[in-house]
Amino acid sequence: MNKECIKGFVLALALVGFGYFGFAIYQKAHAPNVIFTESEKELFTRIKIAKDYIDSHCLYSYDQEDLEYRFLEALFQSVGDKYTWIKRPLDGNAPLAPKASRIGVLTKKQGDDFVVEEIITQSSADQSHEIVVGDILVSVNGQKLTGLTQEQLRSLLEPADSKQKVTLELRKKDAPNETKQVTLTSHFAIENTVYSSVLEENIGYLRITRFTEPTFRQFETHLRRLQQAGVKGLICDLRNNGGGLVDNAISMLDYFLDEKLMIEQRRKDGTTQKHYTTNQNQIDLPLVCLVNEKTASSSEIFTSALQYYKRAKLVGTKTFGKGIAQGYGSWGGNPYAMTDSTWHLPDGSSIHQIGITPDVTVSSNVSIDKLFETPQQQETQFQAALALLKEQMKK
Repeated sequence: MNKECIKGFVLALALVGFGYFGFAIYQKAHAPNVIFTESEKELFTRIKIAKDYIDSHCLYSYDQEDLEYRFLEALFQSVGDKYTWIKRPLDGNAPLAPKASRIGVLTKKQGDDFVVEEIITQSSADQSHEIVVGDILVSVNGQKLTGLTQEQLRSLLEPADSKQKVTLELRKKDAPNETKQVTLTSHFAIENTVYSSVLEENIGYLRITRFTEPTFRQFETHLRRLQQAGVKGLICDLRNNGGGLVDNAISMLDYFLDEKLMIEQRRKDGTTQKHYTTNQNQIDLPLVCLVNEKTASSSEIFTSALQYYKRAKLVGTKTFGKGIAQGYGSWGGNPYAMTDSTWHLPDGSSIHQIGITPDVTVSSNVSIDKLFETPQQQETQFQAALALLKEQMKK
């Protein structure tokens, strides 16, 4: 179908709602005996008239499958929630949960630009030594990125097949007036999300970058190494951790809390689900957690529970404030995410759009994008956490 025709068609239907055809998809699959109200019948009639008019007057035809996807996309976008989305399937096993780009480049939207926010260790991007944090993506495989959403870019950075070539055009951080092309090969290397080291005075340092499928096992491995090294206290760094899989955060809390209510999820239909720690594998080490304005979602669940039960002191700046959760699924082969619940602390309070205030508020003396490039002994938040932990270890 002519692009202008289909754009006009989708816009017209999106303005009045999901419409007859989008609703029919749902009705056929989930509610064959649904009863329409009079207002719904009137709405669908207006949309049907619009469709018939376009069918009669537009010179070009449209692909029915493409049209149905566009209806779905318009519906998901219409709720105005950036965490609710639907996209075309990458393959028969499209990913349904947050995951890293298969080439190892993670980006953030900054104005109209997509800026490289992180490069995954041991990924194709990391091994190329040609991309650095702060570079700006201009195109992927020749497709310009102007006007794309973060999800649309992500689908370009996640090719369906392993060993597929992906060519990036970049404006380099150190040469913004020049562009450079870098060709990477996608693969399914496991992302490292946990890092650890032993510091002065037998203090363990544990950094968690996000909560993905392998995070919990990596956490257990690193924690065991620190215990074997005989650490006497622990700094857990969740700065710049935007969250991920909640189950991993819950499992990790079992190491620090006895059997307690951690969070309560509340859904639109009024049902609730309470999540408890299980009093397994508990370790009794003095604990301090580092947080900042990019500590969000699952990492806020983790740190808020430790603070609420006075198991750990938080050091840094107020966290992001994401107290909502998403469900993931597939609709007609299209993977989607939908905000379907809120989560609350044991006392019923919510941190959504509020954040968690640390016990010790300290701003960093370096920018967020250079936080982990700066030697720890020169960074103010880390030094504050280290000093606080040393005090706790003396008690």
